[in-house]
Amino acid sequence: MCMKRLGRKIFGIVVLGAAALCVAQLPAAHLADVYLKSGIKLRGEVTTTDDAVIVKNAAGQMRLPRGDVERVVPVDAASRPAASQPTAPTSAAAQPIPASQPATRPELAPAPPLPDEDIQRLKIAELRLAGRAEAVRVRFLRKGKQRDLPAQVLEELQERPDHRPEWEEVLARGQPQEKLQLIARETDAEHVDRIVIENDPEVFATFRRRVLPLVDRSCARAGCHGGRTARVFRFPAGSPSSDTYVYTTFVLLDQMETEHGPLLDRENPEGSLLLYYLLPPKADEKGHPPVGRGPTFQAVIRDRDDRSYGVVLDWIHMLRVPHPAYGLTYENPYAGQPATLPKTQAEEPHETRTPSAPTTGPVDDSGS
Repeated sequence: MCMKRLGRKIFGIVVLGAAALCVAQLPAAHLADVYLKSGIKLRGEVTTTDDAVIVKNAAGQMRLPRGDVERVVPVDAASRPAASQPTAPTSAAAQPIPASQPATRPELAPAPPLPDEDIQRLKIAELRLAGRAEAVRVRFLRKGKQRDLPAQVLEELQERPDHRPEWEEVLARGQPQEKLQLIARETDAEHVDRIVIENDPEVFATFRRRVLPLVDRSCARAGCHGGRTARVFRFPAGSPSSDTYVYTTFVLLDQMETEHGPLLDRENPEGSLLLYYLLPPKADEKGHPPVGRGPTFQAVIRDRDDRSYGVVLDWIHMLRVPHPAYGLTYENPYAGQPATLPKTQAEEPHETRTPSAPTTGPVDDSGS
């Protein structure tokens, strides 16, 4: 009996020791860029095991088979970029990850939602600052013993050497949207935490009604950039009519770069890659690349004479130039990544669907 008990104790010690050894093989999580063989780059807190690389960031947690990973590049704390800026590979030495399993494409998590505070920053930053004030509904917040914001701003502007008498008329007796326009123009985002714009400024109203439906029909589909089989990046979850979906999707498009330039080129709107990607692909290096296996590519604009092409182009012209400093706190997990699949992932034959006839108008002609 004693020998049996002794044997059980020894066995238990061996098992516990083996378990402890396995845990010890798991290094502490560290910030790193993970480069996949598919061309995707992910940044997050990275932990490695014998058979997987685990990445945790704002988009969620992903467990990637080692066979899918090309290399892991640690990111020094001192070189971490600002939260609202695109990330880029660092110069740190790469740690090669040996291939041990057949490559399988990991599921991409939906883009995390934009917080309400950032939605307000976008609305203020893209307001029209000259001419007629936009007809937006606005509230100026007062906390504790704070003064009325227009009165406070008027007092601040009176101290400036370039003070203009007409500013007093606007801030004292103007309409709320007129006060907002002046405050945004003269103080930028200094008072953003005390301003609530309750509806869409014109640039985002146009995006919501007339541009986003085209983007959703072409891009936000399963196997493209929507659903569990999304590639390269994934649109946010939720209702396409919600503020969160609309403004998060705008940020994704606004921050996305390709090897041929940005999706939204404010300096040269006609060169925006978004326009090329909504057209049928042709023998043009800027056209949408093959999508590989999965659903057929869905072109939603027939050609440059299609009225919807003009709608998207006019909307890009509405965006402020130069690009405003939004000051977002949002962490875009896809910023700094190419917006399209690398050629090695896009060699398979594919079909392309084009509109059966030129569209007779934009998605929504209500309003302007």
